[in-house]
Amino acid sequence: MFLIWNLFLAFVPFAASMVINHRKEKSGVFTFSALFGFWLLFFPNAPYILTDMVHLKYRHGVPFWYDMILLLSFAWNGLLLGYISLFKVQDVLEYKFGKKIAWAGVITSIILSAFGVYIGRYMRWNSWDVITNPVSLFKELSHTIVHPFANIQVWGMTTVLSLFLMFGYFVILQLAVKPNIQTSTV
Repeated sequence: MFLIWNLFLAFVPFAASMVINHRKEKSGVFTFSALFGFWLLFFPNAPYILTDMVHLKYRHGVPFWYDMILLLSFAWNGLLLGYISLFKVQDVLEYKFGKKIAWAGVITSIILSAFGVYIGRYMRWNSWDVITNPVSLFKELSHTIVHPFANIQVWGMTTVLSLFLMFGYFVILQLAVKPNIQTSTV
């Protein structure tokens, strides 16, 4: 059941990006900022499913490969939803602010998302805690940020996951740009 819930949470930024894209010509600064903030708040839920691999273990009566393929299929779909939503948001950022700002937004969103995945997996905070429990969340995050050397694992995972997500996004973009792959005929 946790996989279904996590895939639903990965769908939220996808849906938000569709609204942002649909309203790109109509939304003013306030509306766009609110929609973008909502999207950014839920965007880490898409790659978060990758960390569900921690649940992969041998279970009696269930083939290991079955659980592995199940987890990988949810992770893959979560990543694709995230990448598509990022692409949609990048398109709107480029429309509103230009290519350089759009790419800065993409890179910043990926880094913040990787940090958000750490916050969710290891600190056990949720996206909605920004609204339901902001004081406790702020206290814990400020300690993490103010004392970076005491929290090397946070920054190590954030860096590695950011690089992984950026590489994946660039690969997906290249596949989208060049969909007609030529193959030689015999």
